[in-house]
Amino acid sequence: MRGWILGRSERESGALLVHAAGGRGEGVSDDVVYVTLGAVEAITIHDAGQLAVDPVGRSAPPPSRLELARAGREVESTLVALGARASCELPEVEPGEAAWVVKETLTALGPIMKDMGADEDGKAALAGLAKVQIEVGTSAAVSRSADALRITVTVGPERLTREELGRRIAAIL
Repeated sequence: MRGWILGRSERESGALLVHAAGGRGEGVSDDVVYVTLGAVEAITIHDAGQLAVDPVGRSAPPPSRLELARAGREVESTLVALGARASCELPEVEPGEAAWVVKETLTALGPIMKDMGADEDGKAALAGLAKVQIEVGTSAAVSRSADALRITVTVGPERLTREELGRRIAAIL
């Protein structure tokens, strides 16, 4: 069978919704078929470069500056609840992959900070923070200078996972 994958079911057994292509020379049909994942032996992607506009497969538009500012305030609120009076400084980024990476980092920071502040030692470490700075650079890094936590995120393949970001933050606080 040849066609275009339109969607995937969320059930454990799984199925793909496929817009079926016609036979040789028949063009595109009006048929849509559900194919169980167990029946799929291989998938070939033609003209993959055209699909690479959004390599992570996001369907929503990139976050706006307002959305990033709101996410930064959520991080600040989490820190205040844990006893730190830290502000969150964000880079000026255009909507695109850099905005996604900054948003993903901010989304990860809330739970990371909550985990760190789960005991008195963690709260004491966080209490010394006055600033959380997020920057976009060519190499992912986490550093601390006096009362500031600096997180450099990258758009490239060297992105930090939530777990690695948490480990690096814990190591320097």
